[in-house]
Amino acid sequence: MMMATLTQSPSQESEYFGADIMSEISNNVPGWNDLIDTVMPRDDKVGIQQYMSTEQYIDQMPMPPPYHGNSNIPLTYIPSRDDYPGDRNFEVILSNDVTGANCMFSAALGKVFINTDQTLPIRFKWKATSTSVYLRGMIVYSNDQYRAEPITRCLNHQSEDTRSNRNINPSMIDHVVRCTDPQTVYAELNNHKCIIVPLGTPQHGCDYVHLAFKFYCKNSCVGGMNRRCTGVVFTLEDDDGNVLGRRFLPVRVCSCPKRDKEKEEEGVYKKTNKQLVQTAKKRKITPKIQCSAGKRPMSTMTTTMTHLIPAQIDNREFNLTVRVLGRDNAIATLKAAHGAMSSSATTTEQFAPFKPYLRDIEKHIEQLQ
Repeated sequence: MMMATLTQSPSQESEYFGADIMSEISNNVPGWNDLIDTVMPRDDKVGIQQYMSTEQYIDQMPMPPPYHGNSNIPLTYIPSRDDYPGDRNFEVILSNDVTGANCMFSAALGKVFINTDQTLPIRFKWKATSTSVYLRGMIVYSNDQYRAEPITRCLNHQSEDTRSNRNINPSMIDHVVRCTDPQTVYAELNNHKCIIVPLGTPQHGCDYVHLAFKFYCKNSCVGGMNRRCTGVVFTLEDDDGNVLGRRFLPVRVCSCPKRDKEKEEEGVYKKTNKQLVQTAKKRKITPKIQCSAGKRPMSTMTTTMTHLIPAQIDNREFNLTVRVLGRDNAIATLKAAHGAMSSSATTTEQFAPFKPYLRDIEKHIEQLQ
């Protein structure tokens, strides 16, 4: 460095000032090393003396330590909603209490419709072992284009004047989902709000752990979810945060669950009917015309194929009383009947006659779940 050239080295100043004057200056004026001792701590002085050039500094500069983060959580974390039972056979089972006016479950959509500040009881079932497991619940957007965006409560519901924000931990205010378990921890994972609950072990005589959840912001809130579809990702994790299982539960938080449930179910029926109508449009077929040798081919003919008239349905009604062993088998039987009638409605393109029967089966499925 430039200042290093000022250390004790022969110079041409003695030719101008004389040897006596230069000797006096050398004895009374502190040198470069003395100045370092005066204005710098010892560690800094050693550093400057050690790295006397840029090349030496770069070569000997210590490298930063490698990143040792949790390898199980990617740096750009986008929550997945793909079901993964894992080795523990993780299951999420809705309680039979999900039948009230403020909390309803649609078997046709596989979706929960619930009002704010209402309890959603859920049973969590897994193959229990001696190791501790935890449940992480995270509300996310259902559509892939919004999945990376974290969900927080709107400003209106975050207000201190809101009844649900009184006498609670401040860390809970911006969380849409809350759990009534007192051991619940409210945390964040890459800005995504989540709750963590230790599951412990099921009680004697039970193969599941029962938890209750509440929602404190609506899907229609401006500045919050903004009318976008949402759901809750439940993951079963160990002490190190390793995901042992995952389940996704679509949830809509609204003021009138019954109205929104029927509206979405009706939309599904109309969408299915629209697809059938598009399929039933006329299709033009141009047949290949063969001609005998030496004869001119006939002009190309266009044959119009019209959709067949829908088949007549069997209007006879049958009341069946069937004994089925096991709740899961009973649900599977009802779903099979539901699928059979849905297929008939699709084939005949007549949905109205089947609609009340399909809804009746859905109610029976809801009662069993």
